[in-house]
Amino acid sequence: MTQRYVTIAEDAPGYFELEIKRSRFLGVARSAADEVAAREVIEAERKQYPDARHHCSAFTYLPEGWENGVQPVQHSSDDGEPSGTAGRPMLDVLLGSGLQNACVVVTRYFGGIKLGTGGLVRAYSEAAQGAIAAAGRVEVKSVPVVSFDVAANRAAALESWLHSRNCKPLSVTWSNRVTFELAVEGGTQDELAAALAAQLGAPVTFGDSGIKVVRSRL
Repeated sequence: MTQRYVTIAEDAPGYFELEIKRSRFLGVARSAADEVAAREVIEAERKQYPDARHHCSAFTYLPEGWENGVQPVQHSSDDGEPSGTAGRPMLDVLLGSGLQNACVVVTRYFGGIKLGTGGLVRAYSEAAQGAIAAAGRVEVKSVPVVSFDVAANRAAALESWLHSRNCKPLSVTWSNRVTFELAVEGGTQDELAAALAAQLGAPVTFGDSGIKVVRSRL
């Protein structure tokens, strides 16, 4: 069974800046595989803006065993803002985005004018939403994988056929025979074997490669 989640691309964090009544809100959204990584994201923002008054944050991540339905870990911090006006609204935005293994930090430079509880909730929510929207995304899937080999003179045509069916091989290893490794998605192994046999004109025997985690840019 395929398990999946969407996260922020490591090379494409999102940034967003908002100014309300002279207060500046600087949002950043980054990938964070666990709590240690999330804390590093938060600390990096503190170091980048050491003179800012608040560095509010929210993160969520899937712990070991996520492939088997283990529930995500979630955390938020108001970092000195009135309780419930920053971290929790940011976490709600993050969870609403559908992302996992992600951390959002909003740094605030106070402008001297109080925004009130509702104003803070709106400001932190908007900064978090803007940063998340600006980030690149990656789909991560845990999928069953099979391998099989074919004669070298059949490999190029087979690879082209697989691509035409949006079934890009995870790997192709060339030797005396050519070994393909495929994710089993959108059907069963038997259905995949039948389709390959029809294309090759000969039965295909699968070797079981187990479960693998596959990442693809969205």
